[in-house]
Amino acid sequence: MGCCECRLKQNCDFDDIAPTLNTGDLCLFTLPGRFGCQVRCCTGTPWVHIAMVYRPMQWMREKAGLPQTAPEDVLIIESEKHTWDGRKGGGLQIVSLRTKLATSRGLCGIRRLRGFALTPQVLERLDAFVDKVRDAPYQTGIRELLNAAVDLPGFHNETDLSSLFCSEFVAEALMSMGIMRRSNSSNEFTTGDFSTIGGGCCCCMGVQDSVHLTTPDASYEAERIPARLPFPGKGQRLAWVVGHPQLALVNGKCINHVERQ
Repeated sequence: MGCCECRLKQNCDFDDIAPTLNTGDLCLFTLPGRFGCQVRCCTGTPWVHIAMVYRPMQWMREKAGLPQTAPEDVLIIESEKHTWDGRKGGGLQIVSLRTKLATSRGLCGIRRLRGFALTPQVLERLDAFVDKVRDAPYQTGIRELLNAAVDLPGFHNETDLSSLFCSEFVAEALMSMGIMRRSNSSNEFTTGDFSTIGGGCCCCMGVQDSVHLTTPDASYEAERIPARLPFPGKGQRLAWVVGHPQLALVNGKCINHVERQ
């Protein structure tokens, strides 16, 4: 583990917390190795990737080819450089959180949203946003990523949804739902802005937690870190390509979702 990851304490069981998770909850991930250390240096937090719990409405489930899931079968949506279907340029994917945890080399910090009503109108706005950006590739432009990490004059991004890095997607999704205020462009946010845990790998920049919510009653709990899950053996490992219902990933192979039923 990285020097800051070793300080993270696993403090809950995934099977206990999973049924309580809902759309808008945050999932932050660590990543061992050199790249993870570089990201931690810039963001001042152990977390190098972020996704959001996603329980879409029925029309979006059908469009994305998602099965009906029980409360304990949590899905997350993320913008990822290396998607499970091997798309050139990466982009949005919907993944089983259990699978993500079981196949991840790092840890996950889950922050549950409290005090915000997830009305049908809120969920409809989120699904419309996801549908709008479903073909956007992962953002790899170094200047935009650097501007997001450095809060100094001259380092500023203008909103651009033609490509999305992970925290940019989550910020824009929360803004579209009305959970976050549009105090900054969505591509000004890094994983550090969504964290309560500070500690960069080399140059600690401290805790930021600068997510500004729209209502005084709304808040995010501090990170809860589930114990590691065993790597899935013969069970299915699932991911879905947003907007392409015919494609689903089962045991590492992209297949026709309809044929799988």
